[in-house]
Order: sequence, then structure tokens, then C-alpha cells
Amino acid sequence: MPLVQVKLIEGVFSQDQKQEMITRLTETMVDIEGEAMRPVTWVTIEEVASGEWSIDQAATAHRRDEMRAARKKRGVPFRQWWQGERKKILARENMASAVVEMWRTSMTLSPDYAAELRAFWKLPDDFTPRQTTVQVLDHPDGRSLGMRVLNVDAT
Repeated sequence: MPLVQVKLIEGVFSQDQKQEMITRLTETMVDIEGEAMRPVTWVTIEEVASGEWSIDQAATAHRRDEMRAARKKRGVPFRQWWQGERKKILARENMASAVVEMWRTSMTLSPDYAAELRAFWKLPDDFTPRQTTVQVLDHPDGRSLGMRVLNVDAT
């Protein structure tokens, strides 16, 4: 029997919001454990009055500083990121199909958007994304595998 206990600061969430939490947490447990768990999943919400709880502010600040430092360490300056991404676009690399489709349809529907996108990425005036699908038929067990090849074509 799963028991999910939630503690909230009193008066922050409405009754409808708390009910939504209960519903979603129950659904999450069912997704993980299976439908048989629904009738035996308990979700409780306890509201704690202001002043009856505390946070270790020093430890929280220290952890926040550690996280910020880690983000800075793996981050890159915007210009460097932009140049790398622009090279990928022009080289037809690593564009998710959803992005290609969004760019293609948005640029078709809105010439203004197309112009802004081309201007931001400094793309040629005739740039339009293109998606091609290739079917691979030579899988060792005889099955054919669909393989999506995404091309962003500047011509």
C-alpha cells in the first residue's frame, strides 16, 4: 500500500489545488506500480502553520552556491553558443524533427517570423528547413527500420 505524504505551508494552496495534487500523485503511483495499486494508494496532505517549520538557511545558501558554480562551470558565453548552433544549422546537424517542422510551418505561415529567424541566425534569405525520411532495409533479421534524416537546407 503506497503512502504519499505531502506537507504544505498552511493557506498557500486552495482546496482545488490540493485535490489536484492528490489526483496527480495517485496517477503517478498507478503509472509506476500498476492499476492494481489505485484502490490502496493513500495520499495525505498536512498543512503546517507559519512559524511551525524552519529551513537551514546557511545550508540552503551553500547548496545554491554550489549549484550556481556548477552551472557556470558547464556554461558557455552566449556568443560562443550562438556561433556553434549556427554552424550546426548551416551544416544540417542535430535538429530535432519537431524543431524542423515548427520552423518550416512557422516560416511558411509568417513571412515576418521567417525574416526574424533568418536575421537572428544570420541565415541566407532563401533559407528554409527541410526534412527527409529514408527507409533502411538491410537490418540483419530482415526487419526494415525507419530512419529519420533531418536536413536544414540553405538552398
